Amino acid sequence: MLKIRKINRSVNPFSGINFCIDEIRKARIPELIDYLLPPRPKQSTYSYSDVILGLIYANLCGSERLEDIKKIKDEFRGIPDLHIPSPDTIANTLKFLSSETVDVTSDSDIEHQFNLNEPLNMLLLKIVTRLNILNKSKNVLDYDNVTIPTEKYDSKFTYKQFRGYSPGVAFIGQLPVFIEGRNGNSPAAYKMVDTLKRCLKELDQQNIPIKRFRSDSAAFQKSVMLLMDNKGIEFFIRAQENESIGASYSTVEWKPVVINGERFEVGSIKYSPIDVSRVYRLVVYKCLDRENKETNRHTGDNYSVLSIITNDWKMSNTEIIKFYDQRGAAEKNFSMLLNDFNWKRMPFSFLSQNVTFLVTEAIASVIYRHVINTISKKVSFVNRTFQLKKFIFQFISVAGYWTYEGGEFILNLHTDRKYQQGEPPG
Repeated sequence: MLKIRKINRSVNPFSGINFCIDEIRKARIPELIDYLLPPRPKQSTYSYSDVILGLIYANLCGSERLEDIKKIKDEFRGIPDLHIPSPDTIANTLKFLSSETVDVTSDSDIEHQFNLNEPLNMLLLKIVTRLNILNKSKNVLDYDNVTIPTEKYDSKFTYKQFRGYSPGVAFIGQLPVFIEGRNGNSPAAYKMVDTLKRCLKELDQQNIPIKRFRSDSAAFQKSVMLLMDNKGIEFFIRAQENESIGASYSTVEWKPVVINGERFEVGSIKYSPIDVSRVYRLVVYKCLDRENKETNRHTGDNYSVLSIITNDWKMSNTEIIKFYDQRGAAEKNFSMLLNDFNWKRMPFSFLSQNVTFLVTEAIASVIYRHVINTISKKVSFVNRTFQLKKFIFQFISVAGYWTYEGGEFILNLHTDRKYQQGEPPG
C-alpha cells in the first residue's frame, strides 16, 4: 500500500489566486463594481463585488459550472478579507441583475428576442477603461455573432438546425466591449445597424474612440456603411456578391500578388451600392479554386472571387486584404469565451438571465487579460500569451496557506518557483 502522512493543516491548492486577487484589488475593481451597480438590500450578506468576483476567482481556478464554486469556496476559506458566496447566492444575484428581453416581430411575422443588459455592459466598459488596456486613438472594432447550441427553455432553432442563442459581440483586440443577447432564430444581419448604434453610443459615453470597423458580409448593408461613414469611421466589410458586383469584375485590372504564401490576383474599383449616392472602394481578389470545376460566369475562369468594400482610399489593395484577414482573431476570442469562460455552459433557462451570465464572464475574460499581462512582467515562468488552462497549471496551481505573524498575514507557498520580483532564492 501507498504510505501517507496526514498533516492537520488546511492547504489551498490554488494559492496562485492570491496574486490575482491582489492585482484586482490594486485596480480597485471591487469598489468600481459596488459603485456602479444599484445598492444591495440591507439584509444582504454579500456585496455585488463579492458575487461577481467570487464567480471570476472560481473561473481563474478552472471552475466550469456554478456548482464548482462550492469546492472553490472551501479552498478559499483561509484567504484574508475574501467573501465567496454559495453557488445559489451567485445564481440568484445574477438573475436579479437580469434585464427585460424585448420582443420584436419582423415584417414576415417572425418573432425575435433581443436582450441588452445596459448596467452590466457599462460595467464591462468601465472595467476596460479602468484597467487601461486599450489603445488611446486607433481602436479597431470587430463585430460578429456567435451561435451557441443550448437546449434552454426559450431557445429557438438557428440556421444551423439546432436550438440555441446567437449573441452579437463587439471586440477591440482580444477584449469584448459590447454584448447583445439574441435568440437563435435571429440572423446576424437583422437590425444590425440598431445594435451597432447602441454599441457606438456606449463606447462614445466611455470616451473610447473607434478608428476602424471590420465585419463579415452580414454588415454589407447600406445602413451600416452610412452609419460608419457618417461617424468618420473607416469600414472594411466583406461584400456579398450580387449581379452588380459580378458585372464589375470585367472592369478590374488584375495584378498578381503573394499574400501569406498564397498567390492571388488583386484589383480595386469604385463602387456605389444600390440606393447609396456615395462612392466606395471595392477591393477584389481571386485565387484558383481547385475543388470548383464550374466556370465563374463573371470572370470566365474557375477562380474563387472575394471582395471587401471600404471607404478607405489610402491603403494598398494588399494592405486592405491583410488587414481584413486579421479579423480571424475574433474566432479565437469566441473560442476563449466559449471554453475558458464557460459561454457554452450557460446555467439558466432564459435568455435574459443567460445574457447576465455571458456579460459577467466577458468581464472575467477582461480581468484575466489584465492579470496575465501584469503578472507576466513580474515572473519569468508566465507568458502573456498563455491560455487560461496553461496559466492555471503554471501559476495558479501551487499549494499554500496563510498565517498571522507579527501583526501581519503571511502567505506560505510550497514551491521553488519565484512568485515575486526580488524574491530571495529558496
